Amino acid sequence: MPLTTTLSLRLFSLLHGSQQAASAVNAINSILRLPQLSLGSEIGRDELLHHFRFSIDYLRRTNLLGVNGEPLIMFPLVAHLYHTEPFNLGLVALLQNGVIHRICDSIDLNPIDTKRSLVGLLAHMFARRPLPRLFSGEGALKRLRPPKSPSQIVLPPLSPDAHRVISEHNNLGYARTFATQHLADSPENLLPLSKERLPTSSDQEATFMSLLRHRAHKVATTSNFVATSGITDTSLDTIEDLARTTRAGLHLDKNAIPGLDTLLALDGRVLNAHILDYFTHGQYDTLVKVNRIRQNDVWYLLEEFQLALATLQTGLEHYLKAVMGDSGLESESSDDEEEEEEGETETESEAEDEPGAPGKPKGISDGDWKVYRAVVLTKQEFDEKFRAMWS
Repeated sequence: MPLTTTLSLRLFSLLHGSQQAASAVNAINSILRLPQLSLGSEIGRDELLHHFRFSIDYLRRTNLLGVNGEPLIMFPLVAHLYHTEPFNLGLVALLQNGVIHRICDSIDLNPIDTKRSLVGLLAHMFARRPLPRLFSGEGALKRLRPPKSPSQIVLPPLSPDAHRVISEHNNLGYARTFATQHLADSPENLLPLSKERLPTSSDQEATFMSLLRHRAHKVATTSNFVATSGITDTSLDTIEDLARTTRAGLHLDKNAIPGLDTLLALDGRVLNAHILDYFTHGQYDTLVKVNRIRQNDVWYLLEEFQLALATLQTGLEHYLKAVMGDSGLESESSDDEEEEEEGETETESEAEDEPGAPGKPKGISDGDWKVYRAVVLTKQEFDEKFRAMWS
């Protein structure tokens, strides 16, 4: 049970929801003392608290936590998708940077392609299933794909817009800050394999030693032994590389830092487009025979993505309620209502009809409303195909 960023946010929710009750404070203090938070490493309390401070700073910068420690309007979306971290945080970054808004902007003019693009993006985060390497070779897909198959098998890569936002979202500053503050005066003289300590030279002011220090790579988080191969702090691009090359005294768990490395690099492999293909054709047999999904896994994979869509819709509803300052926005749940086909929702307050945004409540921007409608329509279509398969 590592101290993840989502767990930190949920602890603040507990504290805020209880109005800082003594029982909540005691519970949080007890959690922070659990040895399981360090995953059995030699992590110190200072490092644990620094990571907690980093999480607070990260949540503040991403507008998930208020100045007084209160969870903000995107909290339900992050909290309910806690099991997908860090992709739940990546989803919020895509929403806040307008990537999903730009995808959903054409929901009225081209709903089919818009829903497919949205499903493709969400599949990168919530339905990642790498294909065997034999699908990655040049011409391999053409040889392995049956003629006239409705499945495209390989999931299209992230759009340049989404890739740029995810790249900027990756944060490597946490470890560098900790190393600068707490390890600056701690010499790294422990050999990584033999665990022997190197003696400190007494002739530090000699000309040769001064020349070596002048020409040496200046590193704070990277091990000096790793730096001898030319790797420096600035040459590390992923959280995994950072955790693998850290210096002695700095213990990092790549799963506890909200990095999105897996969205950016697949080491030459490609992802299965089973969710996008199923959304396109709704055929169980094709998933098994063409996409090579095991029969026992089909239902669980589809249900997992269905739950992710439902959570996304619920989170957006909470967001729109907060924007309106009204609790009247309700989720659509009836299959035979005409509003489901048009992606409209009902509110207890009066809804204001505007061109291009039927049923849009007052105070909601066109972009936010189109995102919500696109998610609702996508979920409805996916639910219909999912229920039809097992009916």
